[in-house]
Amino acid sequence: MRGVSLRDSFRLLDSRGSFTKILKYDDISSVPNFELREVFSTSSHKGALRGMHVQVQEAANWRLIQVLRGVAFDVLLDLRLKESTYGQVQINLMSEENPQTILVPPGVAHGFQAMTDVEILYLTSHQYEPSLDIGVNPFSIGVDWPMEVTSISVRDLNLPQLSEFSI
Repeated sequence: MRGVSLRDSFRLLDSRGSFTKILKYDDISSVPNFELREVFSTSSHKGALRGMHVQVQEAANWRLIQVLRGVAFDVLLDLRLKESTYGQVQINLMSEENPQTILVPPGVAHGFQAMTDVEILYLTSHQYEPSLDIGVNPFSIGVDWPMEVTSISVRDLNLPQLSEFSI
């Protein structure tokens, strides 16, 4: 998918615990218009499903995403109507054991299922704008979610089907 990249993160384990380098300047210096505007994390219980979300219009943003704890079945969905990859899905199994950072461009929706209790870190190039946060129902994108969904928000269940999506 154009603009998406997955980067291995440096991790050191020793008797004290671990040290992980999440981001270095080189990771974002070549990204057009990436100015860090917001950093947040989310935690989810095993089986929880979140997504598929994307910010649009002036809130459209780049996101750097990394699993800090646990394992996530991470899913990207291209919602850029003018791209030949519109509607395509990319799946990544992300974990603290194999730390990677995924760079997600504007117009690509993100979601995940927690394979274990999981905590995920997000760095974004625009502040969250609730009125410009849209998405697609995660059950409409042709993904076989790997385990029973134990929880999902009412909002995510009520997002439009991919076949009905429009900006």
